[in-house]
Amino acid sequence: RTAGHNNRSVFGTQTGWHVRDDAVWRAQQRVLQLAGLPVPGLHNAQNVCAALAAIEAAGFDAAALAPHVATFKPLPHRLQPLGARAGIEYINDSISTTPYATIEALRSVGGRAVSVIVGGFERGVDWSPFVEHVARHAPRAIVAAGANGARIVEALCTLEAPDFVLASAPSLDKALECARELTPAGGAILLSPGAPSFDQFRDYAERGREFARLAGFDPDAIAQIEGLGIL
Repeated sequence: RTAGHNNRSVFGTQTGWHVRDDAVWRAQQRVLQLAGLPVPGLHNAQNVCAALAAIEAAGFDAAALAPHVATFKPLPHRLQPLGARAGIEYINDSISTTPYATIEALRSVGGRAVSVIVGGFERGVDWSPFVEHVARHAPRAIVAAGANGARIVEALCTLEAPDFVLASAPSLDKALECARELTPAGGAILLSPGAPSFDQFRDYAERGREFARLAGFDPDAIAQIEGLGIL
């Protein structure tokens, strides 16, 4: 997530590549609608701006090439929509290994009743930015699991009268069961742990495949990217 909010000063000016009004702009030229991008979220739109700025700096007509963004094949486990089961959407963001990544994931799926599954390997990072974010922009529910789940719950319990449901579970399968109970039809379950996977899995890819399997999807099919051999 290389062009997140910290780069707004670079790409946020209205004289260069920037994002505003649900579109990617080059100065005063509207180039791409965000709804047409194959990757969701403001941070990914800013990544597109960074790529187009680099293309332009290399001497090419970036505005003319911009429509090719629609052909980009997103990598698995990065805000990857898996599909719906029983009226609930499932989104696999297992690559999320910091609380800031989880914040961006929640921004990306705003507007829906979202239950987010967080937690994993404990490495002592500060979860207060996540706590501050959900205090202002509450999801439907937060289910904390994994080795640092208890510490995340402790941090969230510092909020007075939060607008989300807080639950905990010992493992990913139990967390998903809990999230299903808390998510209404038309809502979404987002796996965006904000922590590494090493407490329960070999790596984030194994965690993402297990999430897909538990949600009722083919874990191998969702993980393959044609031509790259990435599993």
